[in-house]
Amino acid sequence: MCDKCTAANAEVKKIINEVGAKKLVGMLDSITGHGDAHPLERIMAIVQVMDLFDEPMKILMLARHFGGAYVEEHERANKLQATLDMMSEPKCAPAPELSGDNMGIESKEREIASLKSSLGMLITAFKLMATHNGFKMPELTGDEHPAAIRQLLGAMADNMDEAKSRIEDMMRELAHRHDLNDQPHKMQQVSH
Repeated sequence: MCDKCTAANAEVKKIINEVGAKKLVGMLDSITGHGDAHPLERIMAIVQVMDLFDEPMKILMLARHFGGAYVEEHERANKLQATLDMMSEPKCAPAPELSGDNMGIESKEREIASLKSSLGMLITAFKLMATHNGFKMPELTGDEHPAAIRQLLGAMADNMDEAKSRIEDMMRELAHRHDLNDQPHKMQQVSH
């Protein structure tokens, strides 16, 4: 980007932060006639936009900014929807049943799909929690994964016990150093 375009882009971002994206979109909505704006409100919106964006390049930068934000949000929504679809679809196709219990089987299959989806979300949340606390989540493949998860949970519990012990020690130390019952003048200062 050239220096002039970079400066214009910086000014547009500054205007968006000062005025607010929602208000700018509302003004543009009034100008284009998508809202229920009175003609005088539309004229005022045009004047405000022309005051804010004195060069056509700045209006193009504003459109680029909002377009880029829209594209990013649209891609994010598509990825989330694809993940949700992947988690909620069954892994294998159900075999057609010849008996009259198709309704019961279909409800059980829906229940299983729901449980798989919930399990997937729980595993994702557990992985996030484990990595946030500095632990590596074991791979959930094979028969050894219950032991690996148990080991991870034990390490996390030990870590929590250590933190709890440190907090209890600090509380005892504070209570020992600052006995507020023996120092009423400090109690009054705290209440202010």
